[in-house]
Amino acid sequence: MSLPTLDDNSVDDLYKWLSAVPLSRHIKNIAKDFSDGVLVAELIAHFLPRYVSLANYTPVNSNALKRYNWETLNK
Repeated sequence: MSLPTLDDNSVDDLYKWLSAVPLSRHIKNIAKDFSDGVLVAELIAHFLPRYVSLANYTPVNSNALKRYNWETLNK
């Protein structure tokens, strides 16, 4: 199964929408910036604050710690 692709206008709209949400980092590259799960947790906390405690997520670079953040988010 392949993932759908976005046209340039849709990507621009996504960046505009994300810039309207208070996030801890400026987004330059969606795949890289969201890879550790922290910004996803922040998005969920912004819209559904009862579901995520941001204290459980720290920005990380290692794959093992990124996986830990994602596993925590998926609980």
